[in-house]
Amino acid sequence: MGHSDELNHVIINDNFIVYPNPIIAKFTLYPNPNDGAMELLYQIPNNTNAKLTITDITGRIIDTYTLTETEGTLPINLRHLNEGIYFYNINRAAVILKHDKFVIIK
Repeated sequence: MGHSDELNHVIINDNFIVYPNPIIAKFTLYPNPNDGAMELLYQIPNNTNAKLTITDITGRIIDTYTLTETEGTLPINLRHLNEGIYFYNINRAAVILKHDKFVIIK
């Protein structure tokens, strides 16, 4: 059936890998709604350059940031944007860690 290997994960079969202690990342974007000024509070264990991408409702990329630390607070200034709904994705190594939206109200 399954077996373990030196990478400390369990291989169920050739298609599935289960990691016994998943790494849980935490993100808080606040305030939400906001006037375009906000902060992202983050904790990403074993971070290796996670990427924050902000898009508008059509999917157009507004801005990108690289998160190089394992935890921190990133100030974000998007006061030049119009009121509306915007989205953000946080990715690391092609894995989406967080996908959410925020609202700008002026």
